[in-house]
Amino acid sequence: MQDYSKLPPEEKQALVQKAYDRGFYYESTFSNCGQCTLAALSDVFPDLGIDDKIFKAAFALGGGFGQSTLGTCGALSGAGMAISLLLGRERSDMAHGTQECFDAAYEVYCQFVEKFGGCRCHDVQTCLFGTCYRFREEGQLDGYLASDGHDKCGTVVGTAAALVAKLIVEGKLK
Repeated sequence: MQDYSKLPPEEKQALVQKAYDRGFYYESTFSNCGQCTLAALSDVFPDLGIDDKIFKAAFALGGGFGQSTLGTCGALSGAGMAISLLLGRERSDMAHGTQECFDAAYEVYCQFVEKFGGCRCHDVQTCLFGTCYRFREEGQLDGYLASDGHDKCGTVVGTAAALVAKLIVEGKLK
């Protein structure tokens, strides 16, 4: 992957902003926070390695895993997938982990939780809406949509993508 840390500061900031903007666009237009985070990062960093299979593998992460709202926010999970693509261990070397990957993921996690009050979809929704719309319960999706849910969650996806982009342009992810 290209070393984006060598870019001038204004170009770095532009990439981080573009990751946010693309994340917001994808979530507000198509939905599925996990996939939309990966799509945004793939647009901004085409050399990241997010192919169609990786993108497809993120689908079940949406809505706090299977739309349960009780699991980790799909945007944060998608961010973790992107981090792992760059710093995670290979199957051929499963005996060895990489603390660097955990450290980068934890940095994103801490900033995400600080902004949204937790890591679960339920926590994030409560921060955004003052309540949680349980997607799998009758009528709850209608309430989410009436509350501009995809636009509000677009800010979450944009944030998750921007947090990863910031690590990339700072040279912490290569």
